[in-house]
Amino acid sequence: MTTVTVNDSLVKLDNVLTALNYLLEEVETRKNTFMNRDNFVNEIKSLMDTDDFKYNLHSFIRNRYGEGICREVSHYVMDQIDSDIDAFINNRVRKILKEYNVIPQDS
Repeated sequence: MTTVTVNDSLVKLDNVLTALNYLLEEVETRKNTFMNRDNFVNEIKSLMDTDDFKYNLHSFIRNRYGEGICREVSHYVMDQIDSDIDAFINNRVRKILKEYNVIPQDS
């Protein structure tokens, strides 16, 4: 009776080892396929198209970089606005000065 139990256990163990061997082969095949550059890029692109990824990226940027981005954009916009306002005021002043012949019309 012990011999039968040992044999049954050995058969079960052999089946488990065979199944693990098949599983290892499958994992290696999928790994090699996945690590192929084109497949890898396609997998990343498909991941980036998911709503979860977009939400996580949005949250990460908002929580970690939002304040800095807003500050940089504000400084850039304010610099541009300052020069645009100066140009606008100068043009209006020149126009009025020309109207009243304070400066020549052709300048």
